[in-house]
Amino acid sequence: MNAAVRRARLVIAYDGSAFFGFAKNNDVVTVAGTLEAALSTICQSPVTVTGAGRTDTGVHAWGQVISVDLPEHFDLADIQRRLNKMCGPVVVVRSAEWAPTPGFNARFDAIWRHYRYTVLNTPTPNPFLAHTAWHVRHPLNLHLM
Repeated sequence: MNAAVRRARLVIAYDGSAFFGFAKNNDVVTVAGTLEAALSTICQSPVTVTGAGRTDTGVHAWGQVISVDLPEHFDLADIQRRLNKMCGPVVVVRSAEWAPTPGFNARFDAIWRHYRYTVLNTPTPNPFLAHTAWHVRHPLNLHLM
């Protein structure tokens, strides 16, 4: 980029059903690849996304933190709006702010990670939860678990 850049911290959410994980891979569609393509279009130059972690194929995220260098004159609210129009509804930016320090790195500055697994324990599956929950139709013994 020719213009001065500044590190941004974005919190994203995505439905991983259509993606082969988070990390960029030139042979398949990934979350990072999708974001990099959209950001590169907005910035009109190549942009690299760094994620706090990687997810596998089909995994969803609600609060994945990413860091990215953007031209410092860009309005982050506008970037958020544009990315949500280009990538939504399967990938959305929930929040966007300038990073707390110039060297902020979503991967190496993460101090914790939280994972949630949803088990739908009912006799019949729920089609509205099919992509986000594991259906177990037999009663679970919570005491043994």
